[in-house]
Amino acid sequence: MSSLLNFFKQPNDIAIFLNQPFLQYENIFEDFTIHKSVIEKITEMDILSIPDPTPTQLLAIIPVPEIIYYHIVTAISTFPLLNEILLTIVPQQMNEMVFWYKYFSFLFKSENQNSLLEDLAQERNGIYLTLTSETTKEIYLSYIKNCFIGQRGMLLMKYIQIINQTTNGMLDKTFYKFSERLEGLPKNQSEIKFRYKFLITIFGEIFKRCKCLYIPYVGNLVLEAVQLFDINDAFYCVMEFVIKAQCCGHFYSSQYGLENLVEYIYCILKTTYPALDNKYRQSINQFITVSLKSLTLKLIEPLEVIKRKAIVEIIVKDGKIAVIKLFLVLFKSLHKIDFNNLINSMRQIVSSYLSDDSPNSLLNEILNYELNPFLLTTHIFNTLQFPPNKEMQRRIINKEQLQGISDIVNEDEFLEIYTMLPSRLQMLVPEQIFTSSIDGLSLKTLYSKCMYHSLLLIICRRGSYIFGVFVAESFEMKKDFYGNSETFLFTIKPKARKYSHIQNSNHFIINSTPEALSFGGGTGHPSLSFDCYLNVISQTSPTFNNPPLVPRSLASRCDRVEVYSFC
Repeated sequence: MSSLLNFFKQPNDIAIFLNQPFLQYENIFEDFTIHKSVIEKITEMDILSIPDPTPTQLLAIIPVPEIIYYHIVTAISTFPLLNEILLTIVPQQMNEMVFWYKYFSFLFKSENQNSLLEDLAQERNGIYLTLTSETTKEIYLSYIKNCFIGQRGMLLMKYIQIINQTTNGMLDKTFYKFSERLEGLPKNQSEIKFRYKFLITIFGEIFKRCKCLYIPYVGNLVLEAVQLFDINDAFYCVMEFVIKAQCCGHFYSSQYGLENLVEYIYCILKTTYPALDNKYRQSINQFITVSLKSLTLKLIEPLEVIKRKAIVEIIVKDGKIAVIKLFLVLFKSLHKIDFNNLINSMRQIVSSYLSDDSPNSLLNEILNYELNPFLLTTHIFNTLQFPPNKEMQRRIINKEQLQGISDIVNEDEFLEIYTMLPSRLQMLVPEQIFTSSIDGLSLKTLYSKCMYHSLLLIICRRGSYIFGVFVAESFEMKKDFYGNSETFLFTIKPKARKYSHIQNSNHFIINSTPEALSFGGGTGHPSLSFDCYLNVISQTSPTFNNPPLVPRSLASRCDRVEVYSFC
């Protein structure tokens, strides 16, 4: 007993927090002779009947420890009914973290182990950690609470202060006057190398001695991030990716997870392209393994920065779903591939996009690649065992969930907008982050409210006209146009219409400056434009091939503007 008390009193690193409390329960999680009879009879209603857990209760299983990961892999692979229930419920009715908590809660309650999850959460939460690891534990908890994004601007500075405090100023000594070299984007290769070394040192302090984690891609992601973002956003981008990999299967975070993902991707390739010769299986798996160790970022190195940045952003946002789509796009021309030298062959295929005038051509192929709907949701463990003999129903948010959210559109009109959104968003409840009735008709305020948010929905009313735009990424302050083909314009009144980006038209999708926010162009006139007072004007442009969304006679200040975020 005294040794256990000493364990909790001694400052431990994050590796102890991740796995230590579960070791004493290893036999309970791994012995499926105990669980078999319960899992075989479990139903969707059994899961739905369990109360939703609190964020603190979710610490019992999130971030996912090795023991629980192995249990999930075995359960999903062995019991097809459980996998079918998972695919039916997640993400339509709950996220996967909540699903697995309810599953384990039902399982242990049926086996008279009612307090096991509560005990695990208390033990995990009660471990005495070093200051750095305690901060990381708080990050996990904030992610579970869906408030991690609010720490974006201060996260790096928090770690710098703590690491300096606990290491007698190591960062100050090693990176003399580092603060003077971390403003804005890097100006040259020397600054890129400096920032890379700086962030790698910090991540080394955060995850040192954490042998249960296998995240070899962090170095490549840091190197890419410091070239594309300022230092705070670069750190946040990498930290969020690692946290999501551990908490919800966004990517692999263990050696076993890597091996499973490699096998999963090969099976998808073989299913999609039956002509793929099995004699190349070993070389393909080796290629996938090497690529995944760099987050596939080594593959896209030949691309120019502007083309690479958009792909990096979608990989960071969508994780293994984006990576799977990238592999599917690269393997589609089997006759061009040298299977005896896959890495060079694939880099040549990527290099072929250098001659394409479209800055986002490879990105658009990735975004527009149509996957089986079951593959569009990231799970802690993915499988190709889909529910038998029935198609996946198209699920969409219900009217009750949209009740009273907007002062511009009613629930039926909001549902109409939802039918236009990408399918992966159609079950998510939007968060209103700006409304002119409270925040005023100010573009500057709109930008500040949208900071750190992506996947934005802007709804406007001018007179009897209701119109808007779905923005498939976060706003960037720059003179050049940017954006991808998921961005679209729409009208609700007088008629509901969607105006998507016209392929091969032009690339004048989004232009955001302090003075104006515009969508579309190419003929000197934007499809939709707001000035600094949210005065609106809409004209026809080849980007979206839209008629004016609001008549020229009503081109004036909007009556009301609302902005919603899904991310």
